[in-house]
Amino acid sequence: ASSFYLSYGSRDVSGSARDQAVITLGYDYNLSKSTAIYVRHLSLENKGGSSATQTPPAAAVVTYLAGVTATGGASVQLTGIGITQKF
Repeated sequence: ASSFYLSYGSRDVSGSARDQAVITLGYDYNLSKSTAIYVRHLSLENKGGSSATQTPPAAAVVTYLAGVTATGGASVQLTGIGITQKF
């Protein structure tokens, strides 16, 4: 069995062009009842000179993506692959 993920978020700063939009795609493939492999891709678009930093929450599975800071107006692309094991 497998799972697909798609999420979208945006931030509209009132009275400013410094907005952001983010889309995340993901796929999980279960190798067994306790083991799965996964891939995630995140695209963060900074607009109007904004420079958002994308850092996953502490509980995120993709913990090795410690943080990426974009220069003003630049976009950020993150891709991660991994394996999970439930005990």
